[in-house]
Amino acid sequence: MTGLILLLAFLWQAPPEFVVAGTVVHGTTGQPLAKARVFFAPSEDRTKYRSVVTGADGKFRFDGVKAGKYNLAVEKIGFARQSFNEHSIYQRYSSAIVVGEGEDTEHIAFRLIPGAVITGTVTDSNGEPIPGLTIFAMRTPGSGHRGRVQSTFRGYTNDLGRYRIPFLPAGQYLVLATGSKRQYTV
Repeated sequence: MTGLILLLAFLWQAPPEFVVAGTVVHGTTGQPLAKARVFFAPSEDRTKYRSVVTGADGKFRFDGVKAGKYNLAVEKIGFARQSFNEHSIYQRYSSAIVVGEGEDTEHIAFRLIPGAVITGTVTDSNGEPIPGLTIFAMRTPGSGHRGRVQSTFRGYTNDLGRYRIPFLPAGQYLVLATGSKRQYTV
């Protein structure tokens, strides 16, 4: 009878739970990043995510995690949203976090890569600003016959003809302005 009770207790035992924790740091300087939102979700269903905001020390923590594979992503003002171990922004290749016995998931260093920005002003031949244009920044890795457009990002000129396209991955870009000058009556 005692053996049966021990067997039932063993079978009804809750699966072990683990901790996933670490620090979000600036990918270039290594400084901790406060107020970054960290998203944590099972790899098989990313809609079942949890999120926390890092403290002043850049630290985050998720308790009560069951063994399995998980995705970790971070977003912060001034940075593009990134997944764990992306080597460049918008690469779309990242690493899953494996949680279970013998896995160190309490000392994760999440290096958030800062994005580049392209800014400028568009003027006509008289030096007058042109508002309302669409500006395309097209990432063009390679050169010559190997050059190709890999990614396209968009911005718009404001009333002063100025534009700003943020969160760009490092690289070489072709910038194109499209549209027409609007006529204004004062």
